[in-house]
Amino acid sequence: MRQSLLTAALLVLAWLLWMLRDLVILIGFAAVFAYALDPVVSWLERIPGPRGRTMPRGLAAGFTIALLAVILGTTIAVAVPRLAQQFVRFAAAVPGVLARLDQDLRAFVAGRGWGAPRAATRPATPRRSSARSEAA
Repeated sequence: MRQSLLTAALLVLAWLLWMLRDLVILIGFAAVFAYALDPVVSWLERIPGPRGRTMPRGLAAGFTIALLAVILGTTIAVAVPRLAQQFVRFAAAVPGVLARLDQDLRAFVAGRGWGAPRAATRPATPRRSSARSEAA
């Protein structure tokens, strides 16, 4: 009886976690994020400020997240124009690269004596004459 109740409870817990999986994933990412930023926040918290006071932990965490947002925003602002420029160059070069690849592949096949693949032809099958065509 006890084993059955434990199994049922575990199944209900697994079902509940599955239903709340989006929330569980967010909480998991938040925990990893907090764990990763804890050393920086602790370091900012220990820096002595005016009159020997230290920065409160909440303010240190807010400052760390704001600094991280500025760094991420700057990185995106610098990277997006470069990526767009490289994509335009890539899109312009694709037809030439494909043509050269086609030419090189044809030369490779011809050099091996393989030749171009032949179209498969099916032998003609005699058609049955229908009763209508014979009657006409």
